[in-house]
Amino acid sequence: MTQKCVCFDGEGVLWHAGEPIPGASEVINEITKLGYRPIVITNNASKSVEQYYQRFQKSGYNSFEMSDVITSAAAVGTYLQKIGLDKPNRKIFVIGTAGFVSQLRLQHLQVITTADFDGIEFHTMELDPSVCAVVVGSSEEFTYRHLAIATRFVIENDAILISANPDNSYPYNPKVLVPGAHALSVSISVASGRQPKIVGKPDPKVFEAIPGYKDIDIKNSWMIGDRLNTDIAFAKNVGLKSILVLTGVSKRDECEALSFEEKPDFVCEDLAACLETIKANQ
Repeated sequence: MTQKCVCFDGEGVLWHAGEPIPGASEVINEITKLGYRPIVITNNASKSVEQYYQRFQKSGYNSFEMSDVITSAAAVGTYLQKIGLDKPNRKIFVIGTAGFVSQLRLQHLQVITTADFDGIEFHTMELDPSVCAVVVGSSEEFTYRHLAIATRFVIENDAILISANPDNSYPYNPKVLVPGAHALSVSISVASGRQPKIVGKPDPKVFEAIPGYKDIDIKNSWMIGDRLNTDIAFAKNVGLKSILVLTGVSKRDECEALSFEEKPDFVCEDLAACLETIKANQ
């Protein structure tokens, strides 16, 4: 039996800087009552799936199952497994949060972090030849030292460079944008001369991370997001109906520069308006 779903982005749609956006939980509950399965697909790799689920429970987002939380951290782990980097003789150098590292370890990947190099002379140290990938998430502690170590692994070990998402920035709050994972990975790319592999939306393969995705009625399902280049592009790539909600990064006038095929199906001021749009277009 097929099922309808509504996919939500996280930052800028359901919360700002970890704080729930007022009214979001009520909208999600109403969408569930309409017969839709609510799913979160976030490019934020700073937390594990379990950490996000716990956040949802504390925030009153009780309509989600843990299996309906899809993060780019988990997507990175799945990608690394698919290319064989979960083998015992393979290691991953990760720049990112403790939650990101935790998620990758839960997926049976051998992770080393920037902390493993504290106190070591990074210019002349001997590199571990088993490090096969450099994975970059968001990090408020990113330094020149981290950049240099990552660059050495990419050049000298021929390690694959992976960005946990294509986000150059993300909203700390409605007025402040801060650098995202891709901004950090690009600095390593420039230093090493290697292009990063980008995981996360808008890649349609992220949709395949949803348990039971083959049973989802795509034509009658939705994506609600605040970014044209990731959320709305993802919806277009998958075939979902799309709503740009204006509580995050992208603005209404940015849609004017897009082709008809690239534009969101609807633009709404907030989640309450998204709910009314879905009701009117079932």
